[in-house]
Parts: sequence; structure tokens; C-alpha cells
Amino acid sequence: MINFCWKRCLLSVAIPVLSLLENPAVAQSDIAAFVNGGIADANTLLKAYTAPFGESFGVNMNSGWTNTANTLNPGRFEVKLVGTAAFVPVNSRTYNLDALGFGEPVTRPLYGKPATEQWVYANPIAPTIFGSSSEESTTIRKMLTYTDPNTGQETTETIVTLDLPQGLGMHINPLPVIPQVSVGLPLGTEIMLRFLPPLSIDAEDNSLAFKGLWGAGIKHDIKQWIPGISKLPFSISVLAGYTGTRMGANFDTMLPEAPAGGSFADPNAPDTGYTGPALDENNYNVQGIALNTHAWNVSVLASKKVSVITGFAGLRYARSVTNIALKGVYGFAGDVYVNENDNNDPNNNKYTLINTERDPIKISTPIGQLGLTGGFRLKLGFISLFAEGTWSRYSTVSAGIGFGWMN
Repeated sequence: MINFCWKRCLLSVAIPVLSLLENPAVAQSDIAAFVNGGIADANTLLKAYTAPFGESFGVNMNSGWTNTANTLNPGRFEVKLVGTAAFVPVNSRTYNLDALGFGEPVTRPLYGKPATEQWVYANPIAPTIFGSSSEESTTIRKMLTYTDPNTGQETTETIVTLDLPQGLGMHINPLPVIPQVSVGLPLGTEIMLRFLPPLSIDAEDNSLAFKGLWGAGIKHDIKQWIPGISKLPFSISVLAGYTGTRMGANFDTMLPEAPAGGSFADPNAPDTGYTGPALDENNYNVQGIALNTHAWNVSVLASKKVSVITGFAGLRYARSVTNIALKGVYGFAGDVYVNENDNNDPNNNKYTLINTERDPIKISTPIGQLGLTGGFRLKLGFISLFAEGTWSRYSTVSAGIGFGWMN
């Protein structure tokens, strides 16, 4: 029974991450296409697309810590199961390619002469992961204009075509269940602990390694230290909490893909003069994605108990950082290599080089926000039912059930 509960809790934490992995933005076949567009541009695009996921995930981790400003008396305790959901604001459901600088041409050398790369697109607005799922995908193309060394003529080619991913069609990021234990200490102090052990989860085609969730918090009654109000019939406290989690998933090996109609240069073929990495699966193994989140918050709370109902309200500052990284070595199409040593070459003397990059995608989404929080607790003997809401840029709602010897 305990093992079943742990697995349910862990799976609930993993659901948002699995949704991210299964979305077209990070499907294995499309990751290669993003990387082919250039490492810097891939990081910029994927950060714009996934930022609302990282931000709302971190906001969720900062929620649901308490259901009253009153601290537990020494020796008393409560065990809670808390579910949370964050609401994604309208301005985080789309991003603007122009604002990211994608419409600006970039000049770089190619074949000893200046060449120009530029992304072109009809519509600069694209959905984030929590944007629309029904609109037509935005297609962007990277155009390369260069002087062909064989003909001396200026040539323009499409070197990358990307269909930017659609959203999930939902504006809520749920984090269903986190277990938490609270214990009362002397001097109006209460400590809180959150913990989920590591576990491997198989869901659909992904094998996800959940590496644990852990958190600690402390709540202290400050009314006792304020002259003139210590005897008034309400509670005032301060609360600070931290939550961290890590998880990851492995991919099947993704080999580099040559552009349509092209071939990769083979370092083993004679007369190519190319000594780069080969199209060998052993060069590109152990690929996957990793996520870690660090979230911390500070709150000032006030509450009043009337019979079995306690109402509370306060001010909370919450900050979090969610990091998403593509792990392993990946190969992608680079520049064209001209083979001048073989006039009978079937590829017209042109081969595409293979470039490699270790851990090419590294996305960090920090967020800090100040919000108003409030809610209630219904205490029925050793059972409590509670709900909380926080109004901020990413607003949240939390609800759950508690068991224990409470005040």
C-alpha cells in the first residue's frame, strides 16, 4: 500500500515533464532539426517555447506549504497531501520571433568570402507550450546566400526548414500531489518537511528516472514578539520554505541527418580530406533530457479561527529556477565541404560536414514574483480539508487533506 502511494505521488510529479517530452517540440526527430538550425538559435527557440513550463513548474513547487498562520503546539503534528495548479498568463502563451532577433541577417565567412544567413517567416507570432494547439504551425526557414566557389555566382539556398511546435491547448500546469509532514516545536516554531524518494517510471515510450523531491520549511509565530498585540485573538507568523527536484529521461540514439538531396562527408573515403566525426552510432550514444528545479519562498501570514474553520491571508515572495538540458553528444549538418580532388564525384564535389556538440541545449527559466495569498482550513477532529489561492503573475490554487494531532 505504501509503495503504491509513493508511485502515485511520483507519477503525479512526473506528468508535466512527460507531457513536455511527448510534445512535438522535443520529439526526438524534431530535436535534430532544431539543432541543425544552429546551437544558439535552438536554445533561443526552445527557451521561448518552454519558458512558461519551467516558470509555472517552479511556481507550483513554492505553493501549498501551509493552511494557517497558527503554528502547531510542541509535539503536535500533521501529515498532508497537497495538489497544486498554476495558471499561465495570456502574455506567456505566445512568443515573438522578431523580438528574439530572428529577422536579423547574420554575416559569416564561407569559402573564403562573406555569406549571409537569415531566418524568414510569414508570421512572427508562435505559441508556447501552453499556447494554442489548433492554429496552423508557423514555418521558419534559414536562408543562406553565398558565392558558389565552382561557378562564382551568388547563390541562395534554404539550409533549414522548421515547423515550430504548437501548444498543448491548455493554460494550466498541474502538480497533483506532494506529501508533507509538519511538527510543532517550542517557542511558537513549526518545521515542515517534503520528500519523495527516487524511482524509475515507465510511461508510454519514455523511461523517466525521478531522482527525488525534497523540501524543508519553517514557520514562526512573530505575534508573541510584537508589543501590544500578543494577546489579540488572531495569529501572525512568517514562513520560509525550499523545494528541489531532479528528473531525466533517456532517448534512443539520434544520428545526424544530412540535408535533403545531400550526403555527409565520410572521413574514411579517399580524397575527401575530411577528418571529422563519422556517422557511427557509438559516437552519439547516451542521449537524453534532464530537468532540475530549485524553489524557495518567504511569506508573512495572518489567520483567525472561528469554530472549526480557519481563514488566513498574507503576502508571499516566491522565486524558482528550472533548468532543462539535452544531455549527450549530438551530430548535425554543418557547412558544405568542396572536394576538389575528384572531378567525377557524384555529389558535384560537395559533401556536408558533420558537426558535433555535447549537451547542446541548456535552458534556464528563473522567475520571481510577489503575490497575495489566502485560503481556509476545515478541521474535523484528526482530519483537515484546506484550500489556498495566490494571486500573482502566475496565480496558483492548492487544495488537499491533512491527518494528525493539530491545534
